[in-house]
Amino acid sequence: KRLYAITVVTQEPTERTSQPSYYTAPYDTGFPISTTPAPLALLFPLLPPLAVFLTLTYVSIPFAFVASYAALERVPASLLEASADAGASPARAFRTVVWPLSRQGAAIGFALALLLCIGDYLTPAMVGGLEGTMFGSLIVNQFGLTNNWPLGAAMSIVLLLLTGALLALVARFTRTEGTLD
Repeated sequence: KRLYAITVVTQEPTERTSQPSYYTAPYDTGFPISTTPAPLALLFPLLPPLAVFLTLTYVSIPFAFVASYAALERVPASLLEASADAGASPARAFRTVVWPLSRQGAAIGFALALLLCIGDYLTPAMVGGLEGTMFGSLIVNQFGLTNNWPLGAAMSIVLLLLTGALLALVARFTRTEGTLD
């Protein structure tokens, strides 16, 4: 006999949230409700953080790709031909020619994606529900729900300083020594 987990969605909200509450029974009770195989029911606690991760990735990938593509497009084809003529394998040509020239564009793409994800508070709330908390959501809660503006402002300044320090490190380690014209 197969083991099923039944998920019942009630319409009335709980006292903590306006989201509907969920009840999962670990066995098949015979009610006319949709059933989920038990191995998938074990993944339910992992789905909200995974959904937030996938959604933020989906939103930020175009920004990272556009910046990286613009940097890769500026690499002259003559340099790739010269590295091939010198006997470099494609992996070595990428490591010694393409990557040093496009490293700054990849870092800019990383920085854009980071800035989008680090301050996003709406996506985790819409996709992830109550499971897991991101720093942007904490800041919004300080200004909205708890009405603690001084703590929200302090948290915003901490986030600003940490993000600025991380971007300064990225800029420092991706600096190039010259330009190609």
